[in-house]
Amino acid sequence: MVNKCGSNPCDVAQFVDLVLALEKQKRIEDCLQRNDAIYSILWQKMGNTYRAVGQYTSEARTRALSRVRGDGKTFATESAKLQIPARFGPISRAAIRLKFSKVL
Repeated sequence: MVNKCGSNPCDVAQFVDLVLALEKQKRIEDCLQRNDAIYSILWQKMGNTYRAVGQYTSEARTRALSRVRGDGKTFATESAKLQIPARFGPISRAAIRLKFSKVL
C-alpha cells in the first residue's frame, strides 16, 4: 500500500516512522518548554567535527526575533550551519566533561 506524504509517495512503514519522529520531536519540545529553554542545539560528533543534528528555539523568542530582524534567523538556526572541530573548543570540552562525569 502506498500513500502520499507531501509530494512524494511513501509506504506505510515510512509513514509510521514519520509519525513516530514527529511524536518524539513534540515530546522534546514539550520538555524544553517546561524547563523554560529559549534555545537548544544538539551536537553530534561526526568524524573529526561536531555537527548540529537538532535545534530548537522557543516560539516566543522566534516571534520576537522575527519582529526585530525579519529574516527568520536565530542563534540556533545559524549555529546549526557550523561544523566545529572536535579537537578543541567549548563543545569538545563539554563532551569530555560529560564523558568523564559518566565514569565517576
